[in-house]
Amino acid sequence: MDGSVRMAIGALAKQTGTNVETVRFYERIGLLAAPTRSSGGYRQYQTQHVKRLSFVRRARALGFSIDEIRTLLRLGRHEESLSRLERGMDRNLLDWRTVA
Repeated sequence: MDGSVRMAIGALAKQTGTNVETVRFYERIGLLAAPTRSSGGYRQYQTQHVKRLSFVRRARALGFSIDEIRTLLRLGRHEESLSRLERGMDRNLLDWRTVA
């Protein structure tokens, strides 16, 4: 399943074991990004939504509150940014060493 796979809300709910109304709720409160819509207005979810919703469900099962999950998701984005920055710094350092 790649990022281009599109699925309806029912398929996402079934794949993650989540109630359809819970999926909509998580969208409304910002835990799950709004998906693209078909020309008919239907939600079209991708792999990233499956991963994110699965993470949220696991965190809820472990007893994390919604606010705590928001924090974890923010930390995850921050960590990804730091990793990209570090990789860029490593490349720049290697480039500088070859010039020096």
